[in-house]
Amino acid sequence: MSSIFDHLPKPATSPGAPGAARPPRVLVVDDQPINVKLLERKLEREGMLPLVAENGRQCVELALAERPDIILLDVMMPEMDGIEACRILQERPETREIPVIFITARAGKEGKLEGLGAGAVDYIVKPIDLDETMARVRTQLRVRDYHRENLALQQRLAEARRQAMLGQLTLGLSHNLNNLLGIVVGYLDLMRTAPSNAPLVNRSIDGMDRGLRRIGNIISQVLVLGEHTRPPLHDASLRDIVRDALETMRTEKEYEGELDSELGELENLRLRTNAETLKIVLVRLLSNAADATSRRITPRAKITLSAVADGPSDARRLILRIRDNGPGIDPSVADTLFEPFISVKADVGAGLGLPLARHAVERLGGTLALSNAADSGAVATVSLPLLPAENRPPVALDAEE
Repeated sequence: MSSIFDHLPKPATSPGAPGAARPPRVLVVDDQPINVKLLERKLEREGMLPLVAENGRQCVELALAERPDIILLDVMMPEMDGIEACRILQERPETREIPVIFITARAGKEGKLEGLGAGAVDYIVKPIDLDETMARVRTQLRVRDYHRENLALQQRLAEARRQAMLGQLTLGLSHNLNNLLGIVVGYLDLMRTAPSNAPLVNRSIDGMDRGLRRIGNIISQVLVLGEHTRPPLHDASLRDIVRDALETMRTEKEYEGELDSELGELENLRLRTNAETLKIVLVRLLSNAADATSRRITPRAKITLSAVADGPSDARRLILRIRDNGPGIDPSVADTLFEPFISVKADVGAGLGLPLARHAVERLGGTLALSNAADSGAVATVSLPLLPAENRPPVALDAEE
């Protein structure tokens, strides 16, 4: 029976993974030749390829050069011990994923904790039992293979989702453009029926103009989805960005509901971002909230934009939340909110606001999520790295000038 995954792109076979051409390579690191020889012979009998190093320094060099599938690492060695070698391997992205099994004469709990704390996946106490050692090696190789298969599956699912989204984008773009072109053609046909009727011709020209403008707007928005470079960053005021976004909602978008901002201690925050991009994101999310509250009569429609700083001092993030008192997220689109042209509105070209907002946030290095509020309404949450403004501390709260 075929599976849904049978149609996903197949990953390349990783060295050492099931089905790979070469046997697993095991790096044996020990300064005692007899120990090395015993492990070499056992590994060869088990169908594995042993590599040998005499100390921690050689272990690091060989691991970087050969990328073994697993490392059997003695702790007590000259020049560089196993603990230090393991820490170095964990720090290097090229070797971080190689499982390390410590082999040592230290049987105490503290020694085991130190080894596991350095990044080892297992701990064998001397004198070793060769069969037990091989069993542990094979266990770690299976764990590694499962991890690789999981990563490969995630990549395949991501690629399948990307292809599905591309298909949805293509289908939605074609559908919307065809509808708008149909409108334009309809006005042309109407003009042909009475070319001397000036009012009819003028109304038709206005209708064609609106349709062509909407076509251009859809195309420009789709082109934005193809941009992946980070916009230029500069010193900006959070208060000014929020003020401009709210003003745009009140004037250009003509939002008549209650619109509040709660910046609290971040009222005077300055940070490095792209102010125009962040403002556009906020306006899109505020417009989405406004659509959700457009039919509310009692109580009055309300949208609140709040800001807090979150996270440790060396990795603080700016959290912006836009909350409305609308009906909440429609279950029919809950799983497809950020897919293009998916919308509960029937308007031609609807369904690009949220995908564009998320795309813009990601280009700024952040994330965007949308969820139902605990009591009523919906909450859009933007999380951005709180990059410090130039020549300022990481989370500078400027005094009022």
